[in-house]
Amino acid sequence: MTLSDISIQRPVLTWMMALALLVFGLLGYLRLGVDQYPDMEFPQIEVIAVLEGATPEGIEEDVTDVLEEHLNTISG
Repeated sequence: MTLSDISIQRPVLTWMMALALLVFGLLGYLRLGVDQYPDMEFPQIEVIAVLEGATPEGIEEDVTDVLEEHLNTISG
């Protein structure tokens, strides 16, 4: 006797099994702890540098490259 034959002959059993699967799945989902998906914090820094009257290339050479060199030496 195949599963489809049993499902056709006993529809109440089929509905009860489907409902049990749904309930156990919902309970399992609700019992998942927060530790399954922890908050991830990545080290980051934001630097805003203003050099009025400078060209983008000048800012990159005089400010951005210098800051990047110094900030890359910081561990963590």
